Amino acid sequence: MRIISSSVKLNASKKKVEKYLDMLATGEKKYTFDTHEGFKFLEGNIRKEGSKFYTREKFLGIKITLNFFMTKVKKNSFKFRLTKPFSNYSVFCEFLIDKGRLVLDISTETEGTKLFFIRFFRPLYVWIIKKQITKEVEFIKKEVESM
Repeated sequence: MRIISSSVKLNASKKKVEKYLDMLATGEKKYTFDTHEGFKFLEGNIRKEGSKFYTREKFLGIKITLNFFMTKVKKNSFKFRLTKPFSNYSVFCEFLIDKGRLVLDISTETEGTKLFFIRFFRPLYVWIIKKQITKEVEFIKKEVESM
């Protein structure tokens, strides 16, 4: 399983983080910044396994709609699977709040290195994804700490 990870130290209580997640679930808080146009739940919410949602994001200036399915929800974490595009790859994302840190991990169970194109461009897409998820955890940190 390949993992790309980004984390930040949070100067906020777990209770404050949970309140922020609840505000995202109800739509009271928006998840928008320069590379993210937000997310929308098609079924359920951020606190419910089996929920479906999509995000609109920019990668190198190219807008992409990503569809996800919530696979696991715990008090301090939630995990979701990418369903579109790239549905032939098992790509998972997991947010974890633990010991004053917010962590976002992107992992895959698919061995994509068998394809020449993927193998050749791997350093580029790892850099793009790392840059994107670093912006996400920094955005959440700013939002939570300013509440």
